[in-house]
Amino acid sequence: MGWETVKLNEVDITPEAITDGSYKLRVLPGASYDERNPNQLNMSVAIEEGKFAGRRLFVSYPDPDRFDWAPKALKKLEIALGTDSMAGEDPTAYLNRVATNGHASFTAVIKNDTYIDKNTQTERSKPKMQLFSVGPAA
Repeated sequence: MGWETVKLNEVDITPEAITDGSYKLRVLPGASYDERNPNQLNMSVAIEEGKFAGRRLFVSYPDPDRFDWAPKALKKLEIALGTDSMAGEDPTAYLNRVATNGHASFTAVIKNDTYIDKNTQTERSKPKMQLFSVGPAA
């Protein structure tokens, strides 16, 4: 099949939805604070194994002043990763250090949140890592 037979208007680039379940994930470099909400910590993870290996998810930890459970959820991730943060180390610096030191794998449950797209009025889903479901990688 050559390019002359490709009909771009018929090409579907919608990725297959990640199914709900437990996955082995890896912390990726680039953790940072949200530009619009500097008290929100954002990070990315990648699925390491199985059908969805390589797919990335964006994960956010909300403002710890408003959500007292947020530091506990991040501490649970630290425990799952098996690498301690250093005294005085900023959480984003910790995540970026772990992402590059070979100890970035952990497990977590991913569930899809379903919503109605405001532009198309169609039902869509977005995979979300369940923050308190994290555990050590097997």
